[in-house]
Amino acid sequence: MRIAAISDLHGNAIALEAVLRAVKREKPDKVVVLGDLVAFGPSPGETLDRIRQIRNVSVIRGNTDRYLLEMDAPSDQPIWEAIWWTKHTLSEEQTAYLASLPATETIRADGVSTLLCHADPVSDDGGFFPGKEEAFEEKLALAEETCVLCGHTHRPLWRKIGTQFLVNDGSAGFPYDGDPRPSFAICDLRAQHPPAIRLERIDYDMHAVAEQLAGIDLPMANLMAKRVLVGKMLRP
Repeated sequence: MRIAAISDLHGNAIALEAVLRAVKREKPDKVVVLGDLVAFGPSPGETLDRIRQIRNVSVIRGNTDRYLLEMDAPSDQPIWEAIWWTKHTLSEEQTAYLASLPATETIRADGVSTLLCHADPVSDDGGFFPGKEEAFEEKLALAEETCVLCGHTHRPLWRKIGTQFLVNDGSAGFPYDGDPRPSFAICDLRAQHPPAIRLERIDYDMHAVAEQLAGIDLPMANLMAKRVLVGKMLRP
C-alpha cells in the first residue's frame, strides 16, 4: 500500500487543491488526512467539502477541530475568536461531519500496521517537534503500530527509531518551517521492503490565499496572511 498523508489544512482550500493535484500524480492506494481541517483559514467550509470528495480517504480530527466542537461561547482572545468565527461559518451538516471524525485510526495492510494520529499516539496537542528528538522514542513507544503518521507541528520530518517509523507530513495549509510551500508525505508500506518515505513540497498561489484573508472579517486574518506568505509561526 502506498499512502499519501496530508494534514493541517486550516481552511486553506487553494493549497489543498494544489496538494491533491500533486497527490493524484502519485497514484496512491489511499489518502489520509490527519486533522486540523478548518480553523484559521479563509475557506473552512470549502476545505471540508473538498476533503469529503477524496476517494479512498481516511480522515481524523485534530486539536483545533476538537476546540471548535467544544466551544459553546465566544472569547475575546484572538485565537479563540478565530475558532469561534470558523465554527459559525460551518453548516450544521458540516459540523456534524467534523464531530463524527475519530481521534485516531489504525490501518493494517501489506504486513504493516500504521497509526494515524494528529500530534502523537496519545494526544492531539502534544507532538513530535524538531529539536526535541530526545522525547521521540518514549512517545513512539506508546504506539503498537510499526508506522506512525502525524502532523500538528507544521514541520515535516521522518525518523526510523528502532523497528518503528515516524512520519510527520508537515502542513498542507500553513507550513511553519520557513518554507511556505505546502508539504505532504508519500509512504510506501509494501511488505517486501521497509517503508519508503518521501516528504514533498509544491508551489501554489499563496498570494491568492493572502488576498482571500484580506477580504474577510476572520479574527487574526492579517496575521494568517503573513504566515501563509513566509511559512513561519508568527505570534499574535
